Parts: sequence; C-alpha cells; structure tokens
Amino acid sequence: MIAKKQKITSPSLLRKLWPLVNTGLTVLLVGFGLWYLINGVGLEAIGESLRTAKFGFILLSILSVVLMNLFKTWRWHILYAADDNPPGPVTLFWAIMLGQYVNLVIPFLRLGEIARLFAIRQKSQTASALTLGTLVVEKVLDIIILALTLIAILPFIALPEYISHPGWQLSIAAIVLLAGLYVLAYQTRLIIAICEYFTRWLPIAWAQRIMHYIISGLEGVAAFRSKRAALALIGSSALVGFTSVLTPYLLLLAFGLSLGFAKAALIHIVVMIALTPPSTPGKIGVFDGAAAFTLFRFGIESQAVIAGYTLIYHLVAVLPPVLLGMVAASRTNWRWQRSLTS
Repeated sequence: MIAKKQKITSPSLLRKLWPLVNTGLTVLLVGFGLWYLINGVGLEAIGESLRTAKFGFILLSILSVVLMNLFKTWRWHILYAADDNPPGPVTLFWAIMLGQYVNLVIPFLRLGEIARLFAIRQKSQTASALTLGTLVVEKVLDIIILALTLIAILPFIALPEYISHPGWQLSIAAIVLLAGLYVLAYQTRLIIAICEYFTRWLPIAWAQRIMHYIISGLEGVAAFRSKRAALALIGSSALVGFTSVLTPYLLLLAFGLSLGFAKAALIHIVVMIALTPPSTPGKIGVFDGAAAFTLFRFGIESQAVIAGYTLIYHLVAVLPPVLLGMVAASRTNWRWQRSLTS
C-alpha cells in the first residue's frame, strides 16, 4: 500500500513543482535579459536598430509564418487519405493553431498534440488513433526536412571545428526515416502480424485495445501508398521547410544583414534544436539566446542589431500563433483545467 501510494503522489508533486520551477526560470531569464539589454547594449541603441529596420520585410516575414501554417494544413489534410470523412482544411488549420498556442503557453507539459487531438475529435468523427498516426508522420517529415536542409547548406557555411563532417550522418538518418515510412506504408500486414505476436501474451482486452490503436495509427501513413499523395506530402513538407527559413531570411534583409539564405537556414535550425526540449512559456530566453548566439558566431559585431533582430524574430514567430491560437481556443471551447486534469 505504501509503495502504491508513492507511485500516485510522486507524479502529482512533480506536476505541482515543475510549473513553479519553469516560472522561476522564466522570471530569471527575463530579468537577466532586461538587465543585459539596458546595461550591456543600451535601450537607445536597440531603439535605433528597430527604427532603421525595413518594416516591409517584417510584414513579409509575418506573412511567411502564416503561409507556413497553411502548408502544414495542406500536408495534414493529405495524411487523412485513409479516412472516409476526413476533417476539413478549416478544422485542421484551427487545430494546428490551437496546438501551437497551447505549447507556447504551457510548454513544460507538451499538451499541444493533445490539444490538436481534442480539436479534431470535437469537430469531426475521425478516430483519435488515426489522428495520432498522422501527427507522428508529420513529426517524422519535419525531422527529415530539417536534416535535408542542413545537408543542403553545408557547402555554403563554415561549421565550428568540433563539428566534423556531419553530412553523411544526417543523410543516413534521413534515409532510415524515409525507409521506416516506406515499411509502415507498404508492409502493413507484416507489422500487424508482428504486433499480434507480441501482444498475444497480454490479456485479451488489453491486446484488442492495443491492436486497435496500432491498426488505426498505421492508417496515418496510408497516403504514402499513392504516388500522387506521396509527392504532395514531400512537396508540402518542402514548402513548410522553405517558409520556415524564409522568415529569418526576410528579417535579415529587414536589418540590412547580408548573410544569405544558407545562414538564415542555420539560424532556423539552431533555434529549432534549442526549442526541442520543454522550455519556458513563449520560448522566452531560449529562442532569443539561440538566435543571438548564431548571429554572434556569424561575426555580427553590433549588439544592438543582434538584440533588435532576435526580439523581432521572436515576436514574428510567436505572436501569430498566440493570436490565432486564442481564436482557435474559443472555437473549440478549449479549457485549460479540464485538459490538465485529463
């Protein structure tokens, strides 16, 4: 009984402490950031860099963020090929916005995917297991595009000395992931047979439930069985990757930094890697630090320009999902307390 009680109370205590630790870290990062901007850089110098920035390129970067999410919507819709009555593009778009909004507000719990499942389940009759399968495929495609982007820019950038020829490792990783998607799409019966073999030792009710989720989840890769759909998935993923890089590139132009598209791609990659673990609400501190560090490594000497660029880049990346996510939350009747409890 004591051991059982510890298993129940420990996660509850962790859930209570982790948000407090996360909030404290956020306050610490914001405080240090403000102190550095005021004393190390100077608000007047930062204001000057913002005033001289080209507003047109900033607007285009915001448009690039919106386009990226439209391309994500198109890709997600393709992944529902196995569903007789798939969710509409409008439902999928607002589900994506809700997921991004939730991850920005409470990133330490990673509820974004749960929010997307919630939105799809509320607005359509699609099985949750199928939706979960599409989300897994979506993440795999994002990783592949990120790896291919880094491979493509390697000839145009100088990496630090401690990073030695990562091109072949990334190529192998991308090939393995693509091969995994191929196996899932074209060897479905074999995978189901293997899963049935390993689940036969479980109680019948458990085995049936697990197999139901496995079979439904495998439908998430059904789109790859069609050449046309597979090409559309690759094309839409490439457009997602391109617009993701286009955003920091347009902001480089806004601040008069002639670093080129390849270095903009590296800025994006470094930021994405930094944001992979659960971080602070709104990615405060982590996003800015990753972008500023990369610009510094590129030899940008003006701290005011670095600060202005990172601040605007952060706002451009965060504000559209937050504003659109608030609309999505109202459309889907998302409730924070209910989601946290579940």
